[in-house]
Amino acid sequence: MKKIITVEVEKLWDVKEIFKNKAEWDSLIGEIAEKMQNLLSFKGKMHNLEQFEKCETLRKELLGKLHMLLFYSHTKPPEDLRVGDTEILKEQFLELFSSFSYICDFVYEELEQEEDIERFSRF
Repeated sequence: MKKIITVEVEKLWDVKEIFKNKAEWDSLIGEIAEKMQNLLSFKGKMHNLEQFEKCETLRKELLGKLHMLLFYSHTKPPEDLRVGDTEILKEQFLELFSSFSYICDFVYEELEQEEDIERFSRF
């Protein structure tokens, strides 16, 4: 038998304030997609510490925004349709995250040499 847990309303996160409408969601999706393309400008430059740091800064910024999309798409109440259908939002997030992961592969491929990993491990 499942145990029912009750939580005080004051302790719940109100995710409705993250995106007020579909335009805000779409705007962030577009911003992330555009900046993901900027990551490609670092391809072939990962052995340069300055370029690596710039790439990592951008990558971490995008990860933060992707986490916001992940959190919202997986926690918003299904009955809240201001931004869109929950399943469609999840699909959009997964598609964007898959593209992000694919684009970021070059970073690890270029740093395969052990000395590079050790040299940049502080970042």
